[in-house]
Amino acid sequence: HLGLDDRTWSALTRDVDTVVHCAGVVDFGIDDASTRAVNVDGVRHIVELSRDASARLVHVSTAFVGQPVIPDVTGGLATMHPGAYIASKRDGEDLVRGSGLDWTIVRPSIVCGDSETGEISELQGLHTLVRAFLRGTLPVVLCEDALQYDFVPCDVVARSIATVVNHPRQYDREHVWVTSGAAALDIDSLVAVLVDEATRLGIAVDAPRRLHPDVFQRLWKPAFFDLLDPASQTKFANLLASVANLFNTSPFPTSLGSDPLPPAQTADRKS
Repeated sequence: HLGLDDRTWSALTRDVDTVVHCAGVVDFGIDDASTRAVNVDGVRHIVELSRDASARLVHVSTAFVGQPVIPDVTGGLATMHPGAYIASKRDGEDLVRGSGLDWTIVRPSIVCGDSETGEISELQGLHTLVRAFLRGTLPVVLCEDALQYDFVPCDVVARSIATVVNHPRQYDREHVWVTSGAAALDIDSLVAVLVDEATRLGIAVDAPRRLHPDVFQRLWKPAFFDLLDPASQTKFANLLASVANLFNTSPFPTSLGSDPLPPAQTADRKS
């Protein structure tokens, strides 16, 4: 009962007709049990509330539920595990679909700052990668192809959720993809933007190399990675794990731009 006493719970279930569930653990560094306590058990509790209230459930998940999890190629040195997060979000979605409720699942990609001001409540994984890039501590990224980095402004996500809430029949038992889709930047384009910005700021940087995981294992790891001290190995392994799992292997579907949802943010629009 979400920690509520029986009287409060009963009053809540009488008054609520729509539940919007946005809570979730997105910290890849915490243990699996803590992640699942919120991303799976928390969903189960919200389903209970929605069922007792006979309410519609709008559940905010992630576009990455369909992504393959990239294994740690550094020998288990990474302490960040994006795969555990993705698995928990998949299981949370399963609970919603199997609930018997009227539901809509909203799948945003990576949520960034406001589309006009850039304001953001807290720094995200991308900012960690940019910092490493500007410091010259991210010489390679592990990927087989030119992967995409799909992100959406927080105000676009908020407007999309509000639209879904206000159009229950249109989005009943639908998966709404709040993503940039085919307009997302690929990794080479993103690096080019970072190099240009570093040059503008007078920071000398070398663009990181795209490295196939097999090449990393056979050549780069024994020649460089294995020579690092343990703390540096862990830090670098976490960077590699983040890059490998935050880029999508093919364009996400997108629901943006289809009336009444807002348009997608594209590379040629202000961001």
